[in-house]
Amino acid sequence: MPSLGMTGPFALTGEVICAFVTKRSPGNYALGYTNKDGCFCIQRVGRSDDDVNGRLQQCIGESKQFKFSFAASAKEAFEKECRNYHDFNKPTGNKIHPERPEGAEYNCPVEDCQELKLFPVLQRVRDYESLKNAGERIATDVAAEARPFLVDVPPQGSQGSPDRH
Repeated sequence: MPSLGMTGPFALTGEVICAFVTKRSPGNYALGYTNKDGCFCIQRVGRSDDDVNGRLQQCIGESKQFKFSFAASAKEAFEKECRNYHDFNKPTGNKIHPERPEGAEYNCPVEDCQELKLFPVLQRVRDYESLKNAGERIATDVAAEARPFLVDVPPQGSQGSPDRH
């Protein structure tokens, strides 16, 4: 049976969070409740890339209890969240696969997970859009700089100059 690898469960209140989550750090959490058999039932898994205490404070009212663990980095927290998400069969409170930390390029560490494998394609699309936008900005800038040097030439057949055959 998989394990969350977290401390708890604890009541999901501000006072309890501050008593146990005592440092500002990346980390992971699971929200849930203890059933009549004494088992912690997971409703949602999550993470914070920089302050798991602060993230848990935002979760107050969503569930009765929480478990947590600290992580050494945002990447470590992301990878653990992915493993927990898959190990516990996509908990009902998790609507989508965990997202990467902002600006990160790594994929889900769970073998055969295809949910984040589109990154290379999406990155190429974003790169293309960035280049396209940059090209449009350059063309606009060049046109603006060239405008004072352009001479208005009337279209052929207009009254500007006689059409000679």
